[in-house]
Amino acid sequence: WDLVRDGDDRRVSDLAFRFSRTQHTVETLATEIEGPDGERLVYSADTGAAWSPSVFGRPADLVLAEATFTHDRKDWEHHCSAHETGTIARAAGAHALMLTHRAPNMDPVRWEAEGRAAFGAPVLVARSGLSVVVGESVT
Repeated sequence: WDLVRDGDDRRVSDLAFRFSRTQHTVETLATEIEGPDGERLVYSADTGAAWSPSVFGRPADLVLAEATFTHDRKDWEHHCSAHETGTIARAAGAHALMLTHRAPNMDPVRWEAEGRAAFGAPVLVARSGLSVVVGESVT
């Protein structure tokens, strides 16, 4: 294991990793992974709306982001609503968005629709067994 902190970068084989501290009550790091052909995935980890994938520079091919709540049921600033996640990903220029981390008491249809409307394009919803190729059209 190698301890990483905000602003660190690492290489593993032909993948480049960079880390950014998110808006959360405990140290939580978002991760950017860049492949050998420049394809980029940004994973938000737990965060509030004050953090953005734009901290990594150019737009990501895919942003995999937590969206715990629907906007009308958001009750904690350290997790995003689907609306906030879609808005943040769109503003950061993400080519595609995958929502994850939905609270079990959130209506999944409303949650996805809210993220899609805010992102302005179809979104993917993370689920067990889902496989995507970063850098290819995923929606």
